[in-house]
Amino acid sequence: MGKSLEKVKTELEIEEHLDAHKRGFIVQKIGMIMLLVIVALGAIGFFGDGLVSTESVTLPSCVVEFQKFHRHEARMKLSISVLRKEEDKITVSFPSAYLKSLEIETITPDASNIELRGDRVDYTFSGNGFGTTINFSIVPRKMGSLKGEIQVNGAPVHLTHFIYP
Repeated sequence: MGKSLEKVKTELEIEEHLDAHKRGFIVQKIGMIMLLVIVALGAIGFFGDGLVSTESVTLPSCVVEFQKFHRHEARMKLSISVLRKEEDKITVSFPSAYLKSLEIETITPDASNIELRGDRVDYTFSGNGFGTTINFSIVPRKMGSLKGEIQVNGAPVHLTHFIYP
């Protein structure tokens, strides 16, 4: 049994347009495949939280985790896990140009000092000598590609995000 359209013989003068039906079936199959691809990409995190979206940068003194793909005005997390630290303070520095595209809503734990230094904003945290995790809750205010370089105790970390509408 084949998958072809059957031409029906009838006494009515009706045009069947079989070629248009065949093209319609092809377009329908292509649309269904595209829809399944979009759903699969969403499931693995291509449009926000998920496996593909999470990026981790490891430095000698810390691990920085952030979202590569996210949605406009949806909260995303920037997590900095500082490994055992002999110093009594941790400084996270953001460039002002990067902060113009983002809004920091909350910081956990609270910064012991916030200082504007030239074109950078420095957040200083008290260290405990055992390791600390610092979480920034950030809301993107601009869409498209965002690039920035934060510094954790002077070590640069390049962040790249793509923000969907």
